Amino acid sequence: MNRSKIINPIFKFCAALAFLPISAFSDSTIDEIIVTSDFRDSTLLQTPASVTVIDSAAIAQRQARHLEQVLNLAPNVNFSSGASRGRFIQIRGIGERSQFIEPLNPSVGALVDGIDFTGIAGAATTMDIAQIEILRGPQGTLYGANALAGLINVRSN
Repeated sequence: MNRSKIINPIFKFCAALAFLPISAFSDSTIDEIIVTSDFRDSTLLQTPASVTVIDSAAIAQRQARHLEQVLNLAPNVNFSSGASRGRFIQIRGIGERSQFIEPLNPSVGALVDGIDFTGIAGAATTMDIAQIEILRGPQGTLYGANALAGLINVRSN
């Protein structure tokens, strides 16, 4: 009888601990990633698009010197080339496919600090880059006809 008086409150206390949120036990916080490709700064969690953000630490870790060496970190992004540097970008299988014929309107946009570099993005180097934002899916309402498959937004330091 005495034993049940001791075990019963202990059992109830342990059951109550099981329903506490996990955040009550940990003091760690998740770093906020700021996305600027929507013309306003917002966190990655608040952005309604499918976005991959590659920061300068990831670029330095890979020792990448050109944009094509960094973009393969993002899912569903492909680079193809007909020369030494990749020029034709595809997002989710949509984009420039020909290595020999220039497309009239590329489907993947490329911005460097807000300036359109869509046709020559393959020549970009990773020197002095703060972060690269890859937006998958149609971005034509914000960026025009050159961003129907997606957008690559490069921010420098």
